[in-house]
Amino acid sequence: MNNTFTFVTDSCRFFKNHLTALAILIIPILIPVSIFFALATYYFQDIKYIRYLAAIPYALAFPLFQSVLILYISSALSGAALHKGQYYRLALRLWVPLAGLYIMTTIALITGFALLVIPALIVMVRTSFSEFYCILYNKSPIEALKLSWNATREYQWVIFSGLAIIWLITNIPLYIVKQFISSMELWNPVSTSLYQLAQSFLALLLTIFYFRIFTLLPEKISSEIHN
Repeated sequence: MNNTFTFVTDSCRFFKNHLTALAILIIPILIPVSIFFALATYYFQDIKYIRYLAAIPYALAFPLFQSVLILYISSALSGAALHKGQYYRLALRLWVPLAGLYIMTTIALITGFALLVIPALIVMVRTSFSEFYCILYNKSPIEALKLSWNATREYQWVIFSGLAIIWLITNIPLYIVKQFISSMELWNPVSTSLYQLAQSFLALLLTIFYFRIFTLLPEKISSEIHN
């Protein structure tokens, strides 16, 4: 657990140190999808499954900003920073394989939830490196999932505990703020948009944490990536 706290602290430090750069890169993508979600769920709340329908633009944008985030983390750690436009161009090229990867992961998670909660959590943890293989090593979705499943075996409990810690430290403050705003009867499309934006942006911390663990991979596994 001590190692987990160290990795979470490292991730939070990276997030803080690169906050401005991350905001410039990611927030322009998150703003329109957050506004759309807020307007749709506020004005059409009587429509069945409106929250799922309103989340479609976010689902389409997710592979894009995840690619930008991972490319930025990798370039920041290697000292080879790119221009803003370069991150977007590379991310657009990666949209199709990454979208395919997320569809496969979602199917695996739904299957896990249909069986038991624990298998779904195991799938979530064991596939947490797959997007790194897909983006940084041009692996196909199936290859990326296989590599992630093998690579996370040694670190699955560290990843799980870190996931739980980050979920708590990012969602509890947001929940408190949401309850306060609701009690003041200020919950409207503007506050909903800001809430969704903050929630999505803070969720980046989880990917940063996954990448922090990813850097621990031994040379043996690293060599498998290039084969």
